Amino acid sequence: MVFVTLLALTLTGDTSILYGAPTSLRALLLLPPLFLALTAAATAVTVTSWNRPHIGLAARGHQVTLLVGMLGLTWFCQHWNLIGWQFG
Repeated sequence: MVFVTLLALTLTGDTSILYGAPTSLRALLLLPPLFLALTAAATAVTVTSWNRPHIGLAARGHQVTLLVGMLGLTWFCQHWNLIGWQFG
């Protein structure tokens, strides 16, 4: 939610993208590729730790809930072409 909020504030602030992307937008758009790597790592950890006997039902539910949220933000970033965005 922080990324989406900062993106909205950057785009509705006193910035103009007519003459190129502002520095704050360039810095903000470095986060989606990093988040994509974290989502891949979280998916791997969730899959590998699912069969361990010492992991409780609450911990498994928490892992899956967080993973669904991360996959949702990944989908959002991919849908709006924020992953690998070209500054042209």
